[in-house]
Amino acid sequence: MTDREYEKKWGKGPHVTVDIVLFWNDKVLLIQREDTYWALPGGFVGHAESLSRAANRELKEETDIEWWFGHLNPVVYDDPNRDERSRMITHVFIDEFEYHDDDYGYVPAAGDDAIAAQWMSLKEAHRITLFADHNQILVDAVVARSKK
Repeated sequence: MTDREYEKKWGKGPHVTVDIVLFWNDKVLLIQREDTYWALPGGFVGHAESLSRAANRELKEETDIEWWFGHLNPVVYDDPNRDERSRMITHVFIDEFEYHDDDYGYVPAAGDDAIAAQWMSLKEAHRITLFADHNQILVDAVVARSKK
């Protein structure tokens, strides 16, 4: 989608978005969009929506995982050039998936604008190019996680 097509569809920015980094053991939850790239789950915040509610909704829509982010303070990524489509200010929610039965393995189901959703090993996730600045967001989240 060109910049003009994007602006026509979504309006002129800046846009407020949420992204989710959800860890499960040595894995992170990722989605695939448009047959081309992998990304963190997330999307636009609605006009009458809180940031945490938007994160809950986007996660459910794109992966069929229900989670509650209301207890977290998001990390803001606001570099004006972080997304080539438009000016996007994202609020990243980082949490640990608390299901501990490795034999079961919660399998996400892609929905909304995601064509695939999966738990990907951190090693594998660091080898691929994620959308926009999602590689940096993931690196920052892994570092923050290691300091806990």
